[in-house]
Amino acid sequence: MLWHRSKITKHRGTYNTHSRDLACHLCLAGCAPSKIGSLITWIAALFGVTVKKQMSRRTVGRCMLKSLAAADIQLVDKLSQNPGHTISQDSTSNQNINYQAHQVTMQVPDYEQVEGTPSLASTPCTQLLRVASTVDHTAPTLIATWVLLLQATMDTYNNSPMAQRSSQSFSLQNFALKLKGMCLDHASAKKAASDLLRTWKESETMQDLGETELSKMDVVGLIAFLNKQKAVLIKGLGGVVAWNTLGDVIQSKHEVKLMNKLKEELGQKVYATLPSEACSALDLFVWAGCCMHKDQNSFKGSTDVMALFWTASGLVLPIILANKTNAAKIRDVLNPSQKGTPLTADKEAAIAASTRGGVKAAALAGALLNNKDDKKGFGDTHLIHLSAEHGLKETRRFPDTSNTCFTSYGLAAGKLLKHLEFYQTFLDNARLRKQQVGWTNIELNLNNALYDKPTLTKLAVMVLYTQSVTHPYLRVVRGSGENVVNVLDLGPFHQKVCNHCQAIVNNPNLLVLVDASFELGALDGKSWEDTDSFLAVRKLLVNGKLRHLCAATVAFFEGALVTWIRFSAEFAPGGTIDALLAEERDLAWMPATNNVNKGALGAYRVYMRSRPNSTLLSYNAFAVCQKNNTLAFMGAKFNEEDNRYVQKVARKWDSSGMERERKNKHANSDKQLAEMKHTKEAATRKEAEERRNWLSAVVFVVIGNIKRL
Repeated sequence: MLWHRSKITKHRGTYNTHSRDLACHLCLAGCAPSKIGSLITWIAALFGVTVKKQMSRRTVGRCMLKSLAAADIQLVDKLSQNPGHTISQDSTSNQNINYQAHQVTMQVPDYEQVEGTPSLASTPCTQLLRVASTVDHTAPTLIATWVLLLQATMDTYNNSPMAQRSSQSFSLQNFALKLKGMCLDHASAKKAASDLLRTWKESETMQDLGETELSKMDVVGLIAFLNKQKAVLIKGLGGVVAWNTLGDVIQSKHEVKLMNKLKEELGQKVYATLPSEACSALDLFVWAGCCMHKDQNSFKGSTDVMALFWTASGLVLPIILANKTNAAKIRDVLNPSQKGTPLTADKEAAIAASTRGGVKAAALAGALLNNKDDKKGFGDTHLIHLSAEHGLKETRRFPDTSNTCFTSYGLAAGKLLKHLEFYQTFLDNARLRKQQVGWTNIELNLNNALYDKPTLTKLAVMVLYTQSVTHPYLRVVRGSGENVVNVLDLGPFHQKVCNHCQAIVNNPNLLVLVDASFELGALDGKSWEDTDSFLAVRKLLVNGKLRHLCAATVAFFEGALVTWIRFSAEFAPGGTIDALLAEERDLAWMPATNNVNKGALGAYRVYMRSRPNSTLLSYNAFAVCQKNNTLAFMGAKFNEEDNRYVQKVARKWDSSGMERERKNKHANSDKQLAEMKHTKEAATRKEAEERRNWLSAVVFVVIGNIKRL
């Protein structure tokens, strides 16, 4: 059936809703905005419709901005329907600018259901608010960014026809009252930001209780009460004469400040009279750390403890894997002919700056075999040789230790030991394939590490921990399919992790014996994630290459136990999360990982890599609409009046110069920071100069020249 011409072409000089939605669908599907106009023309021709003028790239961009405005309405509409919500965030840098992803977790309706009114889903879903740039990482800046984004979103909703039809509005106070928790990583600035949010929520709660109490007063009594408080304010400012000289603006500020203070004081009095259950409901705010970071930090803590054990036990240390600058100096130190020669300061510094061990070997392997720079390392040559040796099942790239990637070091250790002989041969052949036969420093380091027994032992321990703890842990916290995990339900599971680490410390034979099995060795009692890497450790053990595997495993798991206890402190018995009721856990539902924020930030980096001239607003339009399924919301709840409103907002945003203002903000912040440091340096120089002048004016008296009294 042929479409009606008006569903594709322009109508009275403007594109209609159907054509704009089609442009958005094509853009979200990955089509370049500059190609969408010709693509629509081609699609229309297939249905026998002639489109005389192609949609421009600018129009496609505004169509996406229109969807972003609709996403703001969608988000606040869902916030108003939900009894509670939680938030999460993460940050990264791109081109030396810090970016922060902001997400809100709540129950979300299914707008694509065929019949009936969309109802809230039973399992909460995370919705993207924005990716925004910030001038620094401090907690006040993080909170200020949240407030600015939320206020702008609520302004879009409150001025919309949808809000006017429902006769309701949504404010920052409403958001704070419904805010039940925050999921972040374990950085000190992020925890400080959570504390600031908790304080803000408490203040808004007291304000709300105070407003409710004031509304219960009769008009005469309320006026008398306010006049009395205002009289006290005027007296404190110096009397009526001084008050009248302040001006209307300053008087209004004092009056607003007075009202807020009165509401908070009244709210605190009301709060003191409430039963404990009501107070708990008002106070509900939970902080939880990302479980991916818990595992990452436990791995790092474990490797640090294992390194200390190796030194304290007097064992032969792993081979030094020095960088190119220090390698020549260290090779000179290790030369047998130099035995007994005192070390120079340069050589001591070179040894102190050099690293060794399994983690360093895995990092070198990642830099060689899967470098983040495609022009460096072996790249596809490694994959070609690996698949030729072991078949197509081994065509996956080497774990990405070249970037900061979860579990990559444990996976890299498994890969190296599983194909140890292949990598030894591959590196030697790589040396021989060169026109001028020889090693680069990094190749030589990795080759030496793969023949060094202490380094192999550390790699083996990393494999055992990854198979025993990391993989089973991640299977639980990530969930599977539709089984999304609430982090607040994971207290007992984290206790199980600690108990399992303690069990390995008490009996390392659960992992290091030749007949060790996953039933007792794995955290969940299920099969090893990578059986081949576990068997590779067993093979090296049988061949006598891992003499200290048992003791090193104990040290590693002791470090893991200490770190797990530290980074799962929010689940401690008697703590906030432990005391929550089942209903409160559901109300403060949070995902167990912060992957959605990391995904949004990673997607931004990829997006800007292929579109370097694009703006942050354009990326948000693309990412928010795709993540939140905004087009389905528009199809279910928007009418022509709503569409006209979001088009108006899109035109305003497009001409507002947001991107220029954002960049100017960063430039001004950098200038202010530089000026502040310059002023501080000038003050330090002035103080030093004054001290020098004072010292130069001191008259020194030689004791021998003093006449005897």
